[in-house]
Amino acid sequence: MTQDERLLYLINVFKSESKNYKDLEIPDDRRDREILLRSLMNVRIPTHLIPKNPDDGSKLTTNLRVDESFVEDEGWHKTSEHYYKFLENVKALMCFTLN
Repeated sequence: MTQDERLLYLINVFKSESKNYKDLEIPDDRRDREILLRSLMNVRIPTHLIPKNPDDGSKLTTNLRVDESFVEDEGWHKTSEHYYKFLENVKALMCFTLN
C-alpha cells in the first residue's frame, strides 16, 4: 500500500465512523488530505473510550475544575499518564503515516 493509498484509507475509516462526516468531500491535493486527516483525528473520541457508569451505563464526566474542588487522585494521575502515552503513539503514527 502506498502512502497516498494509506492516507485515503485512514480518511475513509474516520469518515465511516461518524454520520457527521460521511458526506465530507476528500480534497484532491495531498497536502489538503493530510490536513483533513489531522483534523478528523483531533475531533473524535472513539465511542468505546467514552467512560460509562458500570451500574447504569450512563456517561461519566472526567475530573473537571467546576469550582474550587478538583479530584486529583491516583486515578487522575494514571489517566494523565495514559493520555500522554496515547499522544506519543498518535504522534508516532502521524509521522509514519504522513512521511
